[in-house]
Amino acid sequence: MRGGRIGSGLDLACDAMIYAAAAGTAVLIAAYLYEIVARYLFSAPTTWANDLVSIVLSLSIFLAMPKVAAEGGHVAVTLLQERLPAGPARALNLVLLAVSFATCIAVAAICAMVAHRQLLSGTMTMGNHPFPKAVLTIVIALGFALAGLQYLKSLVLLPRSGAPGRAGVEV
Repeated sequence: MRGGRIGSGLDLACDAMIYAAAAGTAVLIAAYLYEIVARYLFSAPTTWANDLVSIVLSLSIFLAMPKVAAEGGHVAVTLLQERLPAGPARALNLVLLAVSFATCIAVAAICAMVAHRQLLSGTMTMGNHPFPKAVLTIVIALGFALAGLQYLKSLVLLPRSGAPGRAGVEV
């Protein structure tokens, strides 16, 4: 469900982010495997693997979030929607998309403000190898912002298409 140039740009950004999330997952697996081999075969545990894995996992989750939102891959309890007639179910879906959009954008704005404070204060993660928290928070903000825009795109396109929305909304 492409929504013109803006929708296509959003989809391209989400596609790039999902590839980055997949690459992050590969890095995460490689770091864990390296740690296992180093620790148990050579009795030489790393000081960096656990820090790297936790940071990359956080980044990967929020990089994948907009694509998951666009494809309706999130957890949804649809008991009420399944029991409603088509008209009220469609209205409920529109309300849910609007609430999802507003919530994601609000969380993104809060994260952006927190990231700004973290940048100014130089806040770092705790661990053997500290990492700037602002980088993580910026990616969290980006993930929520683009997920919110995916919900908005579905909200705008759902009334026109009459087809199931990609953001997990079935009509």
